[in-house]
Amino acid sequence: MKRKIMTLVMALSMTVGLLAGCGSSQSVSKADALSGDGKTLNIMIWGDTISEDVISNFEKENNIKVNVSYIDSTDSLLAKMVNSSENYDAISIESAYVKTFVDAGLLRRIDKSKITSLDDYDPVYNKGFAGDEDMEYTVPASGPIFTTVTYNKETCPIKIKSFKDLADPSLKGKIAMVNSTISLYGTALAALGYKPDTTNEDEIKQANDLLEKIKKNVKTFSGTSATSQMENGDVCVSFGWDYPTLCSMSEDNWTKFADASLNSPVEESIGYMAIPKNAENVDGALKFINYIIAPESQAASAKEFGGMPATSQEKTEKYLPNGYYDNPAMKENHDLASDSSKYWQISINDDQISILDNYYTELMADK
Repeated sequence: MKRKIMTLVMALSMTVGLLAGCGSSQSVSKADALSGDGKTLNIMIWGDTISEDVISNFEKENNIKVNVSYIDSTDSLLAKMVNSSENYDAISIESAYVKTFVDAGLLRRIDKSKITSLDDYDPVYNKGFAGDEDMEYTVPASGPIFTTVTYNKETCPIKIKSFKDLADPSLKGKIAMVNSTISLYGTALAALGYKPDTTNEDEIKQANDLLEKIKKNVKTFSGTSATSQMENGDVCVSFGWDYPTLCSMSEDNWTKFADASLNSPVEESIGYMAIPKNAENVDGALKFINYIIAPESQAASAKEFGGMPATSQEKTEKYLPNGYYDNPAMKENHDLASDSSKYWQISINDDQISILDNYYTELMADK
């Protein structure tokens, strides 16, 4: 999370506003119009979220060519939206940025009458995020993920009850962590009893002090996954999104690894699909979103990448291998999502970013 994200949001907002004011063929004043030839769909999504088979099947069934751009951060998504000569018809949005996109006027309202697959959702996962609680602009693309502390039950030297326990000297060189600013500081703040979205600099400094202590035990920081390090024994503790993936890789991992039961809530993150304000193929985007959240498509993506489908078990399990829902990570995911006291969510804001950026840069600097 970098401050330039907010700059890119403003740049994109101005671009959309200019198109509307100039009466362009992409004018947002004609919000319900379908421009373009309707035969091409430009989408921008995170890697390892939607199966390529799902996209290919959608193309065949709807006679629409889908051009896919993959992103690895909200930063890269915005950069492409600002700098590309192409308009995008459907995009992935991290939950923490939903409010920013909605408030900046970057998204179209979604015609829910065209998204019939929402009827197949598990009620626990059928929810909007701050800034779009009623899901007027966004639709969950899958079940949520949680940022947790995963440990090897055979080799972890201590019982982990708190995020603060990761500073225990016995864990030196045994931890892998994601380098996500929100995940790191939000979890540290929650462990200290503070709100994860606080802008109180004294509280953030205390969180930074805790992270500095934990950093002494960290063997590696990664942007996405530490599953390989956990599997080969390089580390015995990871902080990130590894547990569902580890459990989907092998049933042996069901007994080998577990998530620590922390005494503070964990981060919940949801991937949403949305339609940009200057999308050209709105009808195709609605068809695509409806297609990828249908039970069969959710199952195909879950089989390929692991994780919990957003659709109900009753509607989805016939498309999954026998015993898929016996996976302990699936039950944990559902239990966490069912109890709001067990997780926290935040929307990024300028005030917090300006404080966190300074501390994060210092935290990650080589010493």
